[in-house]
Amino acid sequence: MNRPIFIGIFTISISSFLFWGLLYIFSHYLNYQPWYNLRPSSVKAQAIFSKDGVTQAWKVRKRVFTYSVLEAHMKRYGLINIQDSIPEIYVDLKYSTTDNFTEHDLYGNLTKAMAHPYLVARLKRARALLKIRRPDLEFIIFDAGRPKRIQDTLWGYLKEHPQRNKYVSDPNAGSVHNYGLALDISLADSLGHPIDMGSPYDHFGEEAHILNEEMLVKKRLIKTSALENRKLLREIMVISGFSTITSEWWHFYISPKQLLEPPVIIP
Repeated sequence: MNRPIFIGIFTISISSFLFWGLLYIFSHYLNYQPWYNLRPSSVKAQAIFSKDGVTQAWKVRKRVFTYSVLEAHMKRYGLINIQDSIPEIYVDLKYSTTDNFTEHDLYGNLTKAMAHPYLVARLKRARALLKIRRPDLEFIIFDAGRPKRIQDTLWGYLKEHPQRNKYVSDPNAGSVHNYGLALDISLADSLGHPIDMGSPYDHFGEEAHILNEEMLVKKRLIKTSALENRKLLREIMVISGFSTITSEWWHFYISPKQLLEPPVIIP
């Protein structure tokens, strides 16, 4: 090969490699830095029709067309977008906003709930049951698949909490979220507004526990209607093959042991 041609091809190849490598690193950096607040927080569909409709609609478009490195990362490990299979479901990823117990955006511009295909199949079954029981309600997802490095971050934020094992799994043991086999989920009305469950999401107190809920009602810590809403959610999810934990009414999971092939942890 002619020497100048070889040098030209070599130069173009190196330049291309450096360009795409730096772009990937830059995108990765933006997605994981807590201070990155250029991406708007949750925008509900009905907000488009508010007095600031044009601005809100622009924000929605911005979210739709924003590339997420975290989404691509989880896809590489076999997770899929839940809304590709269940488009009607609502998604409001709390760790993609500052509306969570850390008060930091940990997911960057991730807007899609990613999960293991086995979980998605079970959730589809649960939604069909929900629509039989309560056609006026819909599921809303607060969190789904979660990389282990984010688990490390959550664990660190609760280092002073005396009962942090109840609310965040030790990263050394791993969380079912890290396999894409857990959901933080609730029920919402037809406009996507979460209904009363007695406590907010990520509430680390007895109001979120499920063992003595009747006592919580007697203490007036939660309403009777909230208890009924919890029972409805729990019954549908358990019938559909999900398991619960005692400290969080919103958390449902599938044991990795149920899968024919062992799932992998998302790093």
